[in-house]
Amino acid sequence: AGTAEGDESPASTAPAVEEMVRQALERSPTIAALNARLESARRSVSPAGALPDPVFEFMIQDAGFPDWTVGEEEMSMIGPRVTQGFPFPGKQRAMRRVAEAEALVQGRELDRLRRQVALEIRVACARLYALDAEARTVEAGGELADLLSETVTHHYALGAMNQEDVAKVHLTHFRMDERRTDLDAERAMILSPRESPRVTD
Repeated sequence: AGTAEGDESPASTAPAVEEMVRQALERSPTIAALNARLESARRSVSPAGALPDPVFEFMIQDAGFPDWTVGEEEMSMIGPRVTQGFPFPGKQRAMRRVAEAEALVQGRELDRLRRQVALEIRVACARLYALDAEARTVEAGGELADLLSETVTHHYALGAMNQEDVAKVHLTHFRMDERRTDLDAERAMILSPRESPRVTD
């Protein structure tokens, strides 16, 4: 919404809706944190279904200890040893499915939060549009109130109007100014940075 060219009043231009949505989604620390959790959950899917890491050991077995019998006794030996664990059948698949489910939950939570933030921004923009429209109406009414105030003051000085009528006009003028202040304050509050909805663990 706009007014005459060069008007720099707070209600002169409402920000574009999609631009506000884009900025909110980009700058939200909550969305950034949840996106990081999603990426971590996705990276954990492949390792969840993999075999455990092999274990490398260096083994010394001396059957005649404390005497050195390696090479002399059949049960005495020295050398490297590699062991590999194998999970119970089906456990790897189950672990992978758990990791996939966790990533799916994180993805849906991120989508829900993004939709919620976008909805809140669009509602705020609708309110801004309404505020700007009302501000233009109040501005026009304020100009008329200024004119009436000057007119009744002049007529009162000439004795053509009583004090009560003059007071009513001045009260209307005061209420117009008060409403302009309220509109500016509400608009500033809508445009002020706010935190995104919190994410539950």
